[in-house]
Amino acid sequence: MKRMSWLWVGLLSFGLVCSLNACKKKTKPAPSTRNVKKKVVKRAAAERNLDALLNHFKAKGLKLTNPKPKIAEMIGAVEGTGVNVNGKWVELYRYEAKKKADMKQGHDQFKKLGAPTQEKGLFLLAYPKGHPAQKQLLAAFQSF
Repeated sequence: MKRMSWLWVGLLSFGLVCSLNACKKKTKPAPSTRNVKKKVVKRAAAERNLDALLNHFKAKGLKLTNPKPKIAEMIGAVEGTGVNVNGKWVELYRYEAKKKADMKQGHDQFKKLGAPTQEKGLFLLAYPKGHPAQKQLLAAFQSF
């Protein structure tokens, strides 16, 4: 009988310890800086689209009129737009990071047409030779 009571005391004590341990305050591990950096990079990449580039051009004092979407897939881009910048037509394209090699296809297409191109990250700018705001346009594009 005495052994049986000690067994019950031991089992009840074990149960009490387990239940108290389950009720204690749980803390989340601190997020690793690697995950935080990935989220920041993804958010920054999402904010760097053609609309953001056009807004950047406006902020740099360029006069933009008549924006029209372009068929970007023809030169391997994800999205494209054409817009009058200070009275002359220019085209802007955004490429995927994984398919940056496709940007060469865009360069080649515009080279055949005699239009100079500039590259900045995942973006391609095509403009006519002798654009009236060429210096201002290229400076704004490179500062994006």
